[in-house]
Amino acid sequence: MRENKKLGIVIFSLIVLISIGTFVWSIPQIAQRFGFGSESIEQSEPKNISLGVPNIDMAFVEPLPSDPSVSFVNNVVVATAKPGVRIEQVSSAAESIGGKIVGRVSLIRVYYIEVESQTEESLLMICTELMNTGLFSSVSLDIIDWAGIDLP
Repeated sequence: MRENKKLGIVIFSLIVLISIGTFVWSIPQIAQRFGFGSESIEQSEPKNISLGVPNIDMAFVEPLPSDPSVSFVNNVVVATAKPGVRIEQVSSAAESIGGKIVGRVSLIRVYYIEVESQTEESLLMICTELMNTGLFSSVSLDIIDWAGIDLP
């Protein structure tokens, strides 16, 4: 009786381990199905694109004319790509407006696109141009809200 119980525990443990291994192995496939991880960073990531939010050069930060408590980076727009859009497509769209990708957050498909220094109005026109490509679900200014931040 005890041997049967031990054998049952061993078999149950093996089934659990195999199930966990199968689940862990399938995570990349599940992520790809939902639009995450559809490309290998090592294979397709251009070396001059930072992963994450790029550093802000304070020389390009200025207050919004409509609200001086909020500033924007006058040479960057933030674009969220639609699911399935590849980095090459985003790069091509950036080049079409005279820009380049300088950062990205892959998990949420956010790209930081650097352009020549612009006014708020000019950057909003660039945002519209990028939206019109059909590649993005949103494109906006890189807004900095200084509320609660002690500046030097």
